Amino acid sequence: MLQHGIPYPRVCRGQQLATRRFRPQQQQPWLASRTWSIHPAQAAAADIDSIVGNLPIREVIHQITQALNKHNCLVLQAPPGAGKTSTVPLALLLHQPKYLQKHKTIIVLEPRRVAAKAAARRMATLLGEPVGRTVGYRVKLESKVSSCTRIEVVTEGILLRRLQQDPELQGVGAILLDEFHERSLDADTSLALTLDCQTWARPHLRLVVMSATLGGDLAEDLQELMSRGAAADTTSSIAEGPGGSSGAPAAVPVIVSEGRSYPVTTQYLGKPCEYLL
Repeated sequence: MLQHGIPYPRVCRGQQLATRRFRPQQQQPWLASRTWSIHPAQAAAADIDSIVGNLPIREVIHQITQALNKHNCLVLQAPPGAGKTSTVPLALLLHQPKYLQKHKTIIVLEPRRVAAKAAARRMATLLGEPVGRTVGYRVKLESKVSSCTRIEVVTEGILLRRLQQDPELQGVGAILLDEFHERSLDADTSLALTLDCQTWARPHLRLVVMSATLGGDLAEDLQELMSRGAAADTTSSIAEGPGGSSGAPAAVPVIVSEGRSYPVTTQYLGKPCEYLL
């Protein structure tokens, strides 16, 4: 059991045994009984629910993790404030699926540097850690990552450069394209290059497109584009190894979080007073 002010050992990739100390005012209540070893399914689900809290994304968060166990592509629609940016990457990490084994990382793409740094800070706060440990970020002229980092929040230029230098994305288990409804040349190019990597080199790489809205036939266009390289992640396809799957491409699931609405009333003030005119 983790006690306040008592360091506990943790093994980081490429480093020797390290210790860290939590401050009582920064420690999350649910973190006291949590370890970084392999969790049973029930313990992982409890941790995910504790992180998501009462956010609207809670209703579909387990549906997202289960869908990515069977499919390598997913489209998520969730309105602003639903919690998709800060909770979906952590939920995937805590779920501990096969595609994230061997210390594979999760890359979260944000359209702006401010959004990337804010998302990394929020996720690190939920874990009760400083930025740069489990969650880090890479932006232009600045980065906070370490050998322990499992979630990297990056901007579009950083991801494009990495795809050019490492087209197979070695060491990456999942890529999440956030705020995709904003549509930019860099984001579309990143999606195309990632799909090429998934089709020809990494069939088990997970790709999630997250958007606040899917209007204007965006959902249909994404499904058609992503279904060309998407296939069910089954035992038969794993046995084939890199290069493709034996069956026809599977349909790309689209998960919609309805968000939360509140009643709105309209009140009329009547005619304006003459002295105000």
